[in-house]
Amino acid sequence: GLLVDVGAIKNMCGDKWALRVETQAKQAGQGSTWSTVNPITLEGVGSGTSIADQFVQLPICLTDSTPARYDAIVVRNSELPALLGLDSIEAQHGVIDTHNLRLIYPGKGGIQYNLSPGTRVIKLVKARSGHLLVPCCEWATAKASSSAPGKAHVFVVEPSE
Repeated sequence: GLLVDVGAIKNMCGDKWALRVETQAKQAGQGSTWSTVNPITLEGVGSGTSIADQFVQLPICLTDSTPARYDAIVVRNSELPALLGLDSIEAQHGVIDTHNLRLIYPGKGGIQYNLSPGTRVIKLVKARSGHLLVPCCEWATAKASSSAPGKAHVFVVEPSE
């Protein structure tokens, strides 16, 4: 499967994963395309540093039998699973519904939100790196009455005793 990873900016996968998926696609009569790209040195993907110098376009088939294509940078000599990165999700206006375990790509009409009373929407910002951030030091713009920490959202999970 594709690991939904908005912490990864680009799609990437290990060559071993890509070859396994390519084999399954070939058995279904589908072909893939590989190309060489300028080498990229990656850290934080596996142990030590890794080299990615290939790009792959792999045919895939989703659970609703919809054919699709997964395009990714390929990490050499790696078991890295396929990461579905932020750029790909964002390009299709994707919405991640964590409660119902869905990735939603809306049609041309977009999405209309019907939020229940008491819903809190937290605006995200993009870091220069392209990662999403929850701003958390906005004291200068906070109103005096609302500057005390509240209990509405807890971002740290306390270990259970």
